[in-house]
Amino acid sequence: MGNVLPNRPFYALLKRLFLRFARKHRRPPIQSNVSDKPSPGRWYDAGSKRTAAMLEATGYRVLDEDVGSCLRDPILHFQKP
Repeated sequence: MGNVLPNRPFYALLKRLFLRFARKHRRPPIQSNVSDKPSPGRWYDAGSKRTAAMLEATGYRVLDEDVGSCLRDPILHFQKP
């Protein structure tokens, strides 16, 4: 924070007020949810290989594990039996 504001008396006052406010209203650390209990807003990532195996176990035919159209997320191409 010290390098953001110029070295002037007014900004020094603002910096002290900001730091006091930040210390007073500090957020508690995020608790990790290690249980497997489903909850709203929770994100599940099975991965492309595991998802392909689940699809094949339920009878679908996996044509391609990643079609390559999205660099971040694998998109599976599968066919109904």
